[in-house]
Amino acid sequence: MYLNEEQVKNSIIVPYLNQLGFTTDEIIYEKNLKIMIPRKGTIHVENKIKKNVFADIIVQRKIGDVYENIFLVEVKRSGHKINQTDIEQGICYARLLEQMPPFVVITNGIETKVLETISQLEVNDFKQSEYYLSGNQITIGEDLRREALRTFINMDSSNLVEYCKIITKANLKDIYSEDKTSKSIVGSVHYDREKYINDFKKFIIGDKTTYAFVGKSGIGKTNILYSIIKKYRNNYPILFYNSGLLNESLQKSIVQDFNFLYRREYKFNDVIERINNICKINNKKLFIIIDGLDESNDRHYLKQEINSLAKKVYNSNIALILTCKTNDEVKDIWYEFTHHKGTENFLGQTVYNSLTFPMNDKLGTYVDKLDDMEIKMLWKKYKSKYKIRGELKEQSKELAKIPFLMKIISETYQDKSIDMNLNEIKLYSQWLNKKYEQSTDEDMLRIILKRIVIRMVELGSDAISYDDLIEELITVPNITSLIKDAINLGILNSISNINDPKYVSFYNENILFYFYCVVVKGWDKKNIDELYKLFNDLGNENFYWRIINFFICNIQKNYEANNELWNSHTSPEEVNTCEICNEFLKMNELISLICDLSFEENTNKGSRAFSLAHKTCIPKNFPLELINKRILRCSSSDLLAIDNVFSFLKYTPEEKINSIDREISGALKARREKIKSYYPKRTTKGEPFWALMEFHGDINLGNIFNDKDSNNNPVAVLFQDKITASNSLRILRNNGTLDDIKYEVVGLDKKFIEAIFKFNHSKEINFFVVQGVDKQGNGVSIEMSLEEIYTVCTNYKKHYN
Repeated sequence: MYLNEEQVKNSIIVPYLNQLGFTTDEIIYEKNLKIMIPRKGTIHVENKIKKNVFADIIVQRKIGDVYENIFLVEVKRSGHKINQTDIEQGICYARLLEQMPPFVVITNGIETKVLETISQLEVNDFKQSEYYLSGNQITIGEDLRREALRTFINMDSSNLVEYCKIITKANLKDIYSEDKTSKSIVGSVHYDREKYINDFKKFIIGDKTTYAFVGKSGIGKTNILYSIIKKYRNNYPILFYNSGLLNESLQKSIVQDFNFLYRREYKFNDVIERINNICKINNKKLFIIIDGLDESNDRHYLKQEINSLAKKVYNSNIALILTCKTNDEVKDIWYEFTHHKGTENFLGQTVYNSLTFPMNDKLGTYVDKLDDMEIKMLWKKYKSKYKIRGELKEQSKELAKIPFLMKIISETYQDKSIDMNLNEIKLYSQWLNKKYEQSTDEDMLRIILKRIVIRMVELGSDAISYDDLIEELITVPNITSLIKDAINLGILNSISNINDPKYVSFYNENILFYFYCVVVKGWDKKNIDELYKLFNDLGNENFYWRIINFFICNIQKNYEANNELWNSHTSPEEVNTCEICNEFLKMNELISLICDLSFEENTNKGSRAFSLAHKTCIPKNFPLELINKRILRCSSSDLLAIDNVFSFLKYTPEEKINSIDREISGALKARREKIKSYYPKRTTKGEPFWALMEFHGDINLGNIFNDKDSNNNPVAVLFQDKITASNSLRILRNNGTLDDIKYEVVGLDKKFIEAIFKFNHSKEINFFVVQGVDKQGNGVSIEMSLEEIYTVCTNYKKHYN
């Protein structure tokens, strides 16, 4: 009679074990087991793993209060002839168990073989076994464990997947917690951003070998990685490494994780080749994830390793998945990894470029702020977990678009009603006060954090050596425990290095900026005429510029509700001149700050000098204005727009600009038909911009009246109001300029601006906005980008509707 494995086990083996006197508690069936991975420690093997990963039965004997494994039973179907593969499989399972049983039993219900786990010899007489002769003692060396693991991996393709899950789970433990919010990944509120996961699917079936998530600090790159790990870990072998937590080089870490494959010390090239062979045999694609390239304190060495790895996995069954912080500058950290002397290196050439989530000309997939649906879904999780009253609205919703800020909003307003009118400065102040209360020494923690910030700014770095820090603060009582406090609370972050010294950084760079601006320097208590000197004295390095950006952006948010520019009264002891009208700034006059981005030689102020101006000298409504052909006003929602302009002009070669022009022209031509439906009609009424539009009968040809700038380049001309546009049209017609073409004044409403904004490269299309016209038809104008036009139009509608 034929019996399958389950029937053999239940009708023959279990009754026989019961006859031998083993109780129910001593017979373990396919339950959670612990296996020992060399150099990785004890790992729990879960029930959901396929059957071939663990044994059918473990038989134990209770000795005192402890259960000890006696033998492992591997059950086969009736009629199956026991072979060497069955023996190796049983021996493999036994040797991997944390508490290794001395014997392995292989049986089909009729034929049975009993073998010693260590020697693999068949046992015919228990008293002649090595186990009995050694006094019932069993020991196993690492080599046997490694051999067992090698057999385990080779037995089935799914075992490689399971082994990689074990490694990844171990490597995630430092950044994952189900509930502890100081971790980067918090399981209880984790949310899958499906649009990025769907984009990753395109990479899997493509021919590129590197996928990179890039974006600003706190935007959720690591959490997207975790979503990918969750989705694909049961079908693909995935290895995860965080570059900031590596205790040694990346390559050495990979070698050690797979050292069980070899009976001798292999070089990294050999390891990759062997792993790739296993993947090919099993028809699997292995993903090696390296998170946080920017968090390594030896980026130059890591860059070499990553590029070397990219070459080794090219045209193989191994792919790289990376994350790296990026900002609005062209030559940032991510650029350093993918380029050498201005040209894409091998890594850069292998990176998959997302068509759905691009970022200007940067390589990879850009992770942006949460969209409305993502905010809704993630906030639902946080609100439930923290029992927060109220909804995200206005400025609190704008902040919550950044996942890190949503997390600290939730921590700050736990069991409370949320404040709608937040800015980052106010939020960090409240959040940190709550964190201080949880520390062992609140006052001392405040002091050492200030000391750390001061030292970082002196060094111009967002990380500081742990050893140097301890040496500098050696007189502070309990300094090591206080730093650990800050790390456990999620204020500071600990970084490892391949040479083994640890580094300390802030969990998010904006916390560092807040500390320096507000806690250390008290900029929020100073007038603008005091600040502009401090800003100029900070220097021209990008690190200091980011600090200034952070402060001005947040201060400006306090004025946006009334569409105002950040301003303050002059200080009594300060004597300054308005940059625009060149008159002295008198006592108690309202002043604002402007920034000179001129690239002309300026020995007095440098290329990023701040200046002062009367508030009344700066026209209203424009988020970013060019004054006197060289002055950019710091204003509105995001000062980073200034840094964008600076970086674009500084680092973009002429041929690239020409290429962008050609790309824009092509895009405009291809999408012209889509935009036509949005063309404003003669009856369209819009503010604050008007235009001269070309008509043929009742048909709007979509041509905005063109002029040429000082460099003879064509630009689109808009008008601040209808009167200015009408006067311009009248003068041009009187001068005979428009005899052959019929132009009419048309209001540009939000719908038309949105259409252009949607279908074009918004940051590269420039307009002249005419504010007035003299009798000769010459316009007094301000140059603006389409993005700025769109922002003004949107803000105007919000303000006046």
